[in-house]
Amino acid sequence: MLPNNGSCSFPRLKVLSLDDVNLTEFPYFLSSSPELEYLDLSQNRISGPIPEWFWRVWKSNTMRVLDLSFNNFTGELPINLFRNSSVQVIYLPNNNFDGPVPFPPPNIWFYSVANNKFSGDIPHQLCNANLLEVNLSNNSLIGPIPHCFINLSAFVLDLRANKLFGQIPEIFFSGSNLRTIRLSENRLKGPLPQSLANCKNLEVLDLSENELEGPFPYWLDTLPNLQVLDLRSNKLGGMINSSWKNNHPFPKLHIFDLSDNSFHGHLPAKYIANFIAMKDKARSPSQYMLVNDTLDPYIDSVTVVMKGFTIELEGILLMFMTIDLSRNFFEGDIPELIGDLKLLKGLNLSHNNLTGWSHIVLRNPTTVMSYGFLPRRHKLLPCLCSCICLHHHLTREVTK
Repeated sequence: MLPNNGSCSFPRLKVLSLDDVNLTEFPYFLSSSPELEYLDLSQNRISGPIPEWFWRVWKSNTMRVLDLSFNNFTGELPINLFRNSSVQVIYLPNNNFDGPVPFPPPNIWFYSVANNKFSGDIPHQLCNANLLEVNLSNNSLIGPIPHCFINLSAFVLDLRANKLFGQIPEIFFSGSNLRTIRLSENRLKGPLPQSLANCKNLEVLDLSENELEGPFPYWLDTLPNLQVLDLRSNKLGGMINSSWKNNHPFPKLHIFDLSDNSFHGHLPAKYIANFIAMKDKARSPSQYMLVNDTLDPYIDSVTVVMKGFTIELEGILLMFMTIDLSRNFFEGDIPELIGDLKLLKGLNLSHNNLTGWSHIVLRNPTTVMSYGFLPRRHKLLPCLCSCICLHHHLTREVTK
């Protein structure tokens, strides 16, 4: 083990990777390494602020990659720390940094400060950076989403679990690269921006746990690659109607969550009939969703309710299929078309006003039925492992 007292020096050192080796202190020998280009100290147990002497090394302007993630660093970083540097990759997530988010350098590709205690506004300097990933999630950022984000070329925009407010601006232009948009767990209000329909590459849209208002955004059904649509826990309402301009709405969708809103009328039969990904195994490989055009793939996650428990899935299996329409004001019969969704894993229709059901024969012995009843045709759901159908005007019996 190298001593950490300055007796060792590596003046020509360019690359150092000491990830997951149980370090508890910042390596002092780096104070003699002005040519350092790549530094990875991730997944250690280093605590406290970054030492002042390291910023003197930083000023040599040779650093290209800095990864200090998954430690216990604390303190406030200088807001102009990275502004004139040539660093291209900055990973600081899962620490306890606080204060304002440092301005990113102009040539940055990856900038992640997720899971810290940063506060203040989102820095507008992010808007003109050539970023592939913007991940500021799980901090205490306030204010609106900057309108200048219309200039983003990123694949990922993750601002979830902050204190952002105001409307989501119309910033999504034709030709957008975005594949993941996660703005959940904020205080966003107003209608969904129709410019989201321009994001033809979009795979994950998570706007849950906000205060969004207005009707169901039927114009999203034209997105050919959308796989996760989570609008849970907002103030959306009205009947769910398709655009009627698209014969194959939501062809790749496999997570559809509209729970805890104020939708009413009949369940959306046309959409259910066209959830092709929930029917055909050939379209549903057993692998995780990754934004894999990047050097370090961003792993998508989503929150779902299964068997009555709220679960955060870190990494979304493409074979995981679930529909949650609970806690709304739907009425009438459940469409028999649900019986065609043979890959469906979870179905939650609880806390609605549905009537006129019949019995179900469950083929999957692990399926959990919480006082639930489905039409006869639904006995063809061999993969269903959770069905929650509470608080309806139910009739007849369940046969297992």
